[in-house]
Amino acid sequence: MDFDSFSKWEAKDKKIRGYLLDIQELLSIATKSLDIKDLESIKESMKLTLEQCVFWLEQNNIDRFVYDLECLSDSICDMLDKKS
Repeated sequence: MDFDSFSKWEAKDKKIRGYLLDIQELLSIATKSLDIKDLESIKESMKLTLEQCVFWLEQNNIDRFVYDLECLSDSICDMLDKKS
């Protein structure tokens, strides 16, 4: 990874941190309001997202990394909306 690559990641740091904080808060809500089946579904989504993010990190594809975090956040949010 070269210096330009680090610059691209640094530029997206705020967005990445934002999605991670959103996901953390959504998980806190989910553990209090969803049943085991739904939590297992979230667990599988998180596992897949982690694998994808590692791949995008290795490929130095920051935009796709951020997109996958956004998708995970959105999917948890959608699941919570359906249950409310």
